[in-house]
Amino acid sequence: MIKNLVIAVVGIIFASLLYIAFVPATSPFVNGPTPIACTQEAKLCPDGSAVGRTGPKCEFAECPPSSTVTYNCAGGRSLVATFGASMVGLQLPDGRTFLLSEEQTVEGERAFFTIDGAFSFWARDYSAFFLEDGVETFSACVVADLTYP
Repeated sequence: MIKNLVIAVVGIIFASLLYIAFVPATSPFVNGPTPIACTQEAKLCPDGSAVGRTGPKCEFAECPPSSTVTYNCAGGRSLVATFGASMVGLQLPDGRTFLLSEEQTVEGERAFFTIDGAFSFWARDYSAFFLEDGVETFSACVVADLTYP
């Protein structure tokens, strides 16, 4: 009886030593999965939003869906708007670009503002206008071209 107990204890010790010797320290059975740390880079999306790296391969996340609209405005001028989920990127013919955030408005209307409120863009159905410091600098704008991703 004691002999069987000694053999069992020695067997358990021997099996434990084999486990420690042959199972590497990086095994998920020992430490769990190895955590992944991605760099804190950001990719700028067409609508002006940004996405970071994610997943086991630290690849950039997908940009949110966006659409690009070219508006023809009064005076033969035009502007290009790239709409995202809650932002719009505007490109004016003089080369200036703006990233504006969407604010709540009445149903059917989309209003976008810069942080300081100096610039705003309003769009409804197929028309739009742009304000700079409260002055309407692009007026009577209508959709000329619409591109979805």
